[in-house]
Order: sequence, then C-alpha cells, then structure tokens
Amino acid sequence: MNSEAIKCIQGYECLSASLGNCLSAVNDQLSGNAIILLGGGIRTYYDSSEMVIGSDMYDSNYVFLKNMGIDYSINQYTDEDEALDNLTSSLKSNKSMILKLGAGMLDYNRIFKQAGDSCHCINIFDVNGDECYIVDGFVPTKEPSVYTGWVSKNMIMEAWKKTSFESIVLNDLEKIKNYDYTEEIKRAFIKAIKDYMLGGNDNQIYLGKDAIDRLFSDLLVSFEKLPVEKLVYLNYQLKIYGFISQKWVLHDIMSILGIGFADEYQKIIMNWNTICSLLLKYTFGKRENKMQSLYDKVKECIQNENELLEKIVNTSCG
Repeated sequence: MNSEAIKCIQGYECLSASLGNCLSAVNDQLSGNAIILLGGGIRTYYDSSEMVIGSDMYDSNYVFLKNMGIDYSINQYTDEDEALDNLTSSLKSNKSMILKLGAGMLDYNRIFKQAGDSCHCINIFDVNGDECYIVDGFVPTKEPSVYTGWVSKNMIMEAWKKTSFESIVLNDLEKIKNYDYTEEIKRAFIKAIKDYMLGGNDNQIYLGKDAIDRLFSDLLVSFEKLPVEKLVYLNYQLKIYGFISQKWVLHDIMSILGIGFADEYQKIIMNWNTICSLLLKYTFGKRENKMQSLYDKVKECIQNENELLEKIVNTSCG
C-alpha cells in the first residue's frame, strides 16, 4: 500500500492501530478502535490471585480478522538478509505490511525506553537506503499520540530481530471495501458498555467495573507489603494494557456515532488518569495512609461512570 494512501488514525493498542491504518484506507469505518470493538476487545478482567489486570484488546484483532474473513499471513525468519529481502519485495508488490518489533529498541519516542521486553507493532511503507518510512498509530505517551516519518533502518532491523523478524501481511482487502459496518459497530458498542456495567466474578476473576473495584480493594489491604516494581507494573497495566485504553476507544466511537456524551466521558477518563497518577505518587512515597482516600475516589469514579454509561445506553437504545 502506498504511504500516500495511508491515514494515520489515533489508536489505543498497537496491533489494532496498525491494522486500522491499512483497513481504513479501503473502508474508512474500520479504524483500529472499530476493530477492537468488533473483535470483542472491550473486556476488562482482574485476576485477584495474581493481582493482574488486563483486557482482550490484543486478541480481539485476530477475532476480528477471522470473523470478517480477512486473509492474512504471519511470517518469521531466522536470517536477517532473508527477512529484509522479503520485506522489500513485499513493499514493491504494494502489500500491507505490519512489523512486530522489540519496543525497547525503538528510538523515535523516549517513552519506549520504559517498554522493557514488550513488543510493539507498526506499519512500514518504504525502505530507502539507510532509512525506513513508518507509521505508528499508537505511541503510548501520557496522552496517546502517533508517529509518521523516516527512521533509521538499522534501528528497525535491530528491533525486528527481537521478534524473529515477525510480520503480518494482509491480503485481498477488496471484500471489505463497500460493506457498511455502522449497525454492527453500534450493537458492539452497546454490548460492551452493558457488559462493563454488569461486572461479575468467577473463581477470583473479576470483570468490568468489578475488576477495578476489586483491584483497589486488594491494594488497600496489601499496598504496604507490595514491592515498588509490582505497583509500578500494575499502574502500567492500567494505562497501557486495556483499562484506560478501552475507555478512549469507547470515547472515540461515541464521537463517530454522534451519541453526544463524548465530552462528559472524557472527564471520566481524566479522573481515571488522575487515580493512576496518584497510585504512582503514593507508590514512590510509600504513603499507605493515603490508600483509603484513593479507594474512595475509585468508588466515586465507578459510580459516576456507571451513571453516565446508563444514560448513554438509554439514549442509544431509545
């Protein structure tokens, strides 16, 4: 796909953002946010036994591709020259290419220095001499951002090597060109909100609003005992691995559907961001005496969000 055809759309999970940048050039309804929604990725869960909070955002990409019958291939290589040859030949054939990279090796934003061994997906559109032209629809800065432009080919190759030169190639996108996804997106949007409000738990796995409530309830009683590294990682999970990102997806879908509550919901997201920032602040200050007041803020935010989501459902279904 020619880089001039690409519209870099802000996403909130790297693979869906990369897929959305390719698919939206064929059907503008298929942003990364729509892909997550249609793939069932708006699901927050918390494992109380392990103190891990996560989401189905990443897996929803493959659910979406399967459900929509979109043909794709995943390739890996052991030899760098073979990987580069395949990349350049695929680009010359105008194929839609997504590279899976070692995030800690990326240098076009300093946020990646915090990524450790995690992976990150980008679109690549050209290789010219010592440079590559990339599009990154989800740079996980404090306020998520995007990046497009030329970067060092050596940097990309070193980061690509970390994943055994893994790439995803999309094929035969014409089938999605004229399909209208409006009603499917709206149904998935309402279902995601209802599921979040419903919550629930099964064998120490908590869902939706109950997941975030239980996490901070656990933190209230165990904060003093937990190592700083665990608390920092929990904060990272909240902000990057789904909880906050899912809310931004819903916010952007609200705006697209014209539902009318996007500004109010953005205030809710900002409140959750503040809670995450306070958690980090108290972590480094070891101010366990502040955890009750933080948990009170969590309960208040859950209630305010639930009331707003009820209004959204009632308005959208009315």
